[in-house]
Amino acid sequence: MKIIGQSLALTYLTQGLKLQHLSPSLLFLGKEGIGKKTTALELSKSLLCKEPKSNAEIGLLPHCDQCDACLKITRLNHPDFLLVNPSYQASLSNGKSESQESIKIEAVRSLIKFLYYRPTESLKKVVVIDEAQALSAEAAQALLKSVEEPPPYAQLIIIAPDRHALPSTLVSRCAILSFQPLSLKDISFYLQNQLGLSEEKANHIAEKSDGTLNKALHLRDQEAAEISLAGLSFEEFSDWLTEGEFRKEARKKGGELLSSLIDQAQTRLEEGDLTQIPTIQNLLRAKKQIEAYVSPRLVLETVFLNQKTK
Repeated sequence: MKIIGQSLALTYLTQGLKLQHLSPSLLFLGKEGIGKKTTALELSKSLLCKEPKSNAEIGLLPHCDQCDACLKITRLNHPDFLLVNPSYQASLSNGKSESQESIKIEAVRSLIKFLYYRPTESLKKVVVIDEAQALSAEAAQALLKSVEEPPPYAQLIIIAPDRHALPSTLVSRCAILSFQPLSLKDISFYLQNQLGLSEEKANHIAEKSDGTLNKALHLRDQEAAEISLAGLSFEEFSDWLTEGEFRKEARKKGGELLSSLIDQAQTRLEEGDLTQIPTIQNLLRAKKQIEAYVSPRLVLETVFLNQKTK
């Protein structure tokens, strides 16, 4: 992973690591898709890496990205690292729910238990709380003492969109790093050098990305899907719908394809193409049909034929 932009946050973290004077409780603030979680994971590698070294190719934070510790963090299975988020909350619910909208007190209790056992493979233990705005009031309250007085070997990194998404009592106990929207230049450079897009295409996507890499990648995927769909014959599209990969999750994949087509049509509508209004209405109707358990293949074939006749 390589961090894009965020020079102020990286300078603070790099100096803190160099002087061994990093605040034990960090709060990363900023909109989604600008590098907060990536930076948290890269910082975790720097803290647990067996042979930390600066490398501009993998970012400014010192780590090797090749040792056993770095690879385990990439796979999210290092014994001295814990990522807490709504998915982690779901994993504590005995499989009763595939998704959770909040991080409850049971997740924080599990986090605290993890934190107060000494490290097993490293000198540090790192806990990253992603989507911390999902903390319930009870969970946030339970977290306060650990944030204010963590064990000497512990590093807490809390990620949220803004300070108002968290209780002020929690915010006041952290060192705050504000992450800024990415520049058009940074996003365009990434799209060209990492994904091989042309300068013209990269600049076009960067201008519509709202300063976030997540949206830029979503727009890239949308355009790629549009191109591949446009190049298919009805027979080829029908064959794709009958392939094992699609049939395993036909309803889910069908909904995702329709969502992508709706996003594409809405983008054209925002650019002034009023002919997209009936297209969006038809796509929304098709999505409701799939949700109502009409055959995904039948619905999508009808959508495909309608798209081709326009």
